[in-house]
Amino acid sequence: MFEIYAQDYRITIQEIPLGNQGEDMARCLVIDITDAVNEFGSGGTVSVRNKRSGDELPYFCTNVSTVTGADAEGNVHTYIKWTLTDVDTAAAGSGFVQADYIISGVTVKTWVYKYFILPS
Repeated sequence: MFEIYAQDYRITIQEIPLGNQGEDMARCLVIDITDAVNEFGSGGTVSVRNKRSGDELPYFCTNVSTVTGADAEGNVHTYIKWTLTDVDTAAAGSGFVQADYIISGVTVKTWVYKYFILPS
């Protein structure tokens, strides 16, 4: 599975390439939420919503997990990992993904990224 780090695309302000139309579990979008966890605490939950090209409303995504890991310097990071299914990649074109970090039912941090899916 190919992991795509959202922060790499935030710097260049471009759409994130999330693969081809209809691909199932070939790509994983990774969002670093370490700063939010450090600021608001580690007791939160995450939700991810996807608004595909042509969709009127976003839907809540499945295959979402939160993982932690240490980098080469020993710093611990927390990530949201969204593994895309064939439902998520069903429509070619540009879409938006929104990830929320939620503490006690309150959304304390939101990340929004624009992406594209290539036609099959």
